[in-house]
Amino acid sequence: MTTDHIVQDDHDAGSWYRTWLPRVGIGVTVAVAVGYGVQWIFSSTTDFILTMIMAFFVAFAMLPAVDYLSNKRGWRRGAATGAVMFIGSLIAIVFSLAIVQLLLDQIIQLVDSVPSYVEQSIKWINETFDQNYSVDDLIEELGGYDQIVRAGGATILSGALGFTSTAVGMFFRALTMGLFVF
Repeated sequence: MTTDHIVQDDHDAGSWYRTWLPRVGIGVTVAVAVGYGVQWIFSSTTDFILTMIMAFFVAFAMLPAVDYLSNKRGWRRGAATGAVMFIGSLIAIVFSLAIVQLLLDQIIQLVDSVPSYVEQSIKWINETFDQNYSVDDLIEELGGYDQIVRAGGATILSGALGFTSTAVGMFFRALTMGLFVF
């Protein structure tokens, strides 16, 4: 009698893993698949989620001005929101143009002063290391002006294309944010 009971327990022990192991395997597989799916969704929609968060904070920042215009001045809420957005957009555009103008002035000033920087650097090298270099020697060593201009032009062109694509992306992100703020 005791041996039948032991044999029965051994039989139950063997059937336990046959019953639960596939369930555990399927559960782990589903959990991993859901985890990767959630990661893919968040990585695919990160820009959109950030745009929504920014729109949320911009809407909160506009709220006091919109409330003032709608409650104290009697404006309709949609018109007050549109006016605040328009004025805020104008301020942002003027600020951006001022920053771009300052940046361009600084770049022009830097480009204009490059020859004097090169002459000062060559003078310092000649005095410090007891050498006899000149600007013409440097240009000859670098391969002349044409190669320098070509390399600089290619760099500037790729930078301009990158800047243009970034500006267009920022414009459409601003439009999306404006849509959700309104």
